[in-house]
Amino acid sequence: MTAPRDLPGDDGSDFGGFLALPAPALRARLASHLAQQGDLFLDRLVAHLREAEAAHEIARSFGDSLSVNALVPRLAERLGAFLGARLARVWMASPDGEELYTFEPSGERLVERRRPRERTLAGQALSQGGPLWIADVRFDPRCDTALDPPPEDAQSVLCVPLVSAEGEAVGVLETWATAGCLCEADAKRLGRLPLEAALALEKTRLIEELVRHSGYNESILDALGHAVLAVDTDGRVAKANGFARRLFRAEHLPGTLAAAFLVGPNAWVAELLAAVAASGSARSQGGDLALSTGRPLPPGYVERRRTSATVSVNASPLRAASGAALGTLLVIEDVTREKRLRGTLARYMTQEVADRLLEEGESALGGRLQKATVLFSDIRDFTTLSERLGPQQTVTLLNECFTLMVDIVLEQRGTLDKYLGDGLMAVFGAPYSSGHDASDALEAALDMLRALRDFNQRRAVAGQPRVQIGFGLNTDQVVSGNIGSPRRMDFTVIGDGVNLASRLEGANREYGTQLLISELTLAELDGSYLLREVDRLRVRGRQQPVAVFEVLDYAPPELLPHLRYVVSLYNEGLERYRQRQWEAARRMFDEALQFKPDDGPAQLYRRRCEHFLLAAPPDAWDGVWVLTSK
Repeated sequence: MTAPRDLPGDDGSDFGGFLALPAPALRARLASHLAQQGDLFLDRLVAHLREAEAAHEIARSFGDSLSVNALVPRLAERLGAFLGARLARVWMASPDGEELYTFEPSGERLVERRRPRERTLAGQALSQGGPLWIADVRFDPRCDTALDPPPEDAQSVLCVPLVSAEGEAVGVLETWATAGCLCEADAKRLGRLPLEAALALEKTRLIEELVRHSGYNESILDALGHAVLAVDTDGRVAKANGFARRLFRAEHLPGTLAAAFLVGPNAWVAELLAAVAASGSARSQGGDLALSTGRPLPPGYVERRRTSATVSVNASPLRAASGAALGTLLVIEDVTREKRLRGTLARYMTQEVADRLLEEGESALGGRLQKATVLFSDIRDFTTLSERLGPQQTVTLLNECFTLMVDIVLEQRGTLDKYLGDGLMAVFGAPYSSGHDASDALEAALDMLRALRDFNQRRAVAGQPRVQIGFGLNTDQVVSGNIGSPRRMDFTVIGDGVNLASRLEGANREYGTQLLISELTLAELDGSYLLREVDRLRVRGRQQPVAVFEVLDYAPPELLPHLRYVVSLYNEGLERYRQRQWEAARRMFDEALQFKPDDGPAQLYRRRCEHFLLAAPPDAWDGVWVLTSK
């Protein structure tokens, strides 16, 4: 007996329309067809109702769980219960298609299981694109019981692909039951349930992807070293990253009117927002932000956090694809640290060099070969002086001397390289050349000696001991760059030219001088100076001898004529000395010492003349002195 065409049955008519009939009509229809169909109709109705209930449960599974990991075991449980299976699993294909994976509960956590696709029954069903039923796996070679043993007392297995409406196989349902409890017709009995399960998996996977991308974007925003605020057309904050919340010390900014916290000293940012909204073009501005101290502090507590920040603000209009205004994007860069860094760099170099260095960044700190003039200075007899003064006065003296010298270095466009105990090293021409580096370095040394003279006069009035400082200058090709370890680096210069400047500073002790420069520095000088050649030296580690000169322009103006006469006598004595005229040279040095008894170079050469009068040098003597000490 077949059912009438206007009622549900095997011909695929709609049960939904049937169940939607009013209750009296439904009862009348049921009574009429019960008489005609009897138990067959009841069986079909119960089956369709169970399918509808299962589909509803699957839909609830999607609503209850928004992660694939948690959804997979729920779907397996409900689909297995629908078929009365002993065990049910929902397998998913890996991205490369080589494996199947599922998630099963183990205690309070989920355990992931993976199997090779081609060696599993679920994978075979997925490959053939349709249900796979085996009545008894014990006698079927397609089942690898060693890889995936069936549950206890289960011999029958049914695998049904979960195919979406677009025909894409999203996963596979694998169900196990005792012999005779599953048949191939059970795949049809599932009806729309595999489609509903595939739909739930697809939706969940899509939501997971959206959440992952959303979290990824949030992580990018929070990782930025700038504050990012998106303000809508109503003036409310639509988006704020973690840096913005920390900068404004607010746990929650979205939904807040920007004008509510951009007030008082921060009103200039609100004015910038309004200007960009009115003009529709991007603008930038820098200034200071007053930072909220947050919650009121208890009595007796002091706010130790900073209360202001120096920032650079870039405001850009946000527009939809249609061109409609969406609001304004504020990117606020905290440049307080940069401002402090500029202040720190200004202690070691001129403001112009500091600005250029910050602008070029790490490229300016990499190694480069360039010509520079290096200046070394050192306090004479510092050990004896410090023992006489004591620790506190020694520190005070060093601070006073360094303040005096560093200010002059910066005024002459030099860079303080480092402090060396009771001395310092300065560089002129690195990282950037002024075009007059040798003259700048020499003028710095002369200014420091003149300032030292005034400094000693003040100390003499106070009854304090005098301070003597020696200087050595050399100009050469040096390597400049950031040198050190990843934890601590210094910008410095290295090379033979640096070593020679250090040796010249030390040579002042031997010659009784205060300011020595090399012939390389002399060749780079712009102006004329009162100087004399002291010697031709061959220093340790350098084969080529170098001529060394003493500069005397730091002397008081009233003594310069007297010094010029002494220098003329000295120069004539030096010429006789190099001609091996020891007696004539000694007489010239003696005459120079009558006018300046403390002249160090004249005293040194007089002793050499006396030595050579007793023991003449070999015929190959070239007048070069080998400097063995530092």
